[in-house]
Amino acid sequence: MKLVLRIIPLLALLVLAGAVALRHSRPVAWSAAPVRIGEGSTLAPLEDSAATGDLLGLVRGPDGQPIAEAVVLFEAREPRWAYTDSGGRFRLERVPLGPRQLSVWAREHRAQDFAVEVPASELELILTDSLTELPILPDLETLGLDGQVVPSIAGRGLAGYEVLLLPANPISHFGEPVPRRTTVGADRSFHFDDLILGEYRVVVLPPWARGGGWPNLSAPQSRGLSHSRAANTSGVELVLATGEIRGTVTDLEGHFLEGALCLLSIDSLPDRVWPAVKTDSDGSFLLTDLPPEIYRLRIRAGAGSLSLPIEVPPGTTVEVDLPTIDPTAK
Repeated sequence: MKLVLRIIPLLALLVLAGAVALRHSRPVAWSAAPVRIGEGSTLAPLEDSAATGDLLGLVRGPDGQPIAEAVVLFEAREPRWAYTDSGGRFRLERVPLGPRQLSVWAREHRAQDFAVEVPASELELILTDSLTELPILPDLETLGLDGQVVPSIAGRGLAGYEVLLLPANPISHFGEPVPRRTTVGADRSFHFDDLILGEYRVVVLPPWARGGGWPNLSAPQSRGLSHSRAANTSGVELVLATGEIRGTVTDLEGHFLEGALCLLSIDSLPDRVWPAVKTDSDGSFLLTDLPPEIYRLRIRAGAGSLSLPIEVPPGTTVEVDLPTIDPTAK
């Protein structure tokens, strides 16, 4: 208790001293830094949202038909858009007044912009570029072609042979000749329906080469065709220039070798190979449809074989006198 009585007078003296010091003190003066005001803003004034109106319209395609589900977009700070209904009609609400721009997007049409004035009576927006309309191509100039193939060797049948017509020049424009094929009949005739008028290269193929482009059996004078209305192409003749190789395969004792394998290729082009044939029971073979060329004939019988070059002129059957073969040779 005595300690408390001693502290209270001390606290009173401290409070009194602080009050006296605060009374005689001076206020602190604060100076604010000067503020520089810059130039005025160059931003465009905000549009008056109160000056708006509704915009009604109809969207049509280049054919005049209404376009459904097209997007009509008003490009502004506050974008607005609408979809056209099944009748192509749309409504945009609260569009600011004045000259504006609309964009229309529709399936199968190129996007298009339109300048409009708001307010306006009902608009009609026509999309001019369709992405589905195909260009109109000119009619092809065509004419049928009938003809006949003439064999080099009389009496040879040509059923199943193929006539291939190729453009004489590279194709660069619509309406120019394109490759065409047709099959030769038993009467040696052929026919093309609606053949495009123009210049062609002629290729005649044997049955085993149908669908390809080699070997060409036609004679040099028949390898070009000018198909036009002025030219008489109703009975064209394609002359062939081919030869044959005939021979007989025997063994050392002169007996016929049946089933010997005969292989033929162009001597200078070994990859140009004719279909292989086998000798008959009398040892004979016949290789046909051979354009004029020097060939390499290879014959294999058992373990024996032979190889020799043969020149084939057009329109001839070359009879080959073959040496004997030892099918048991080691």
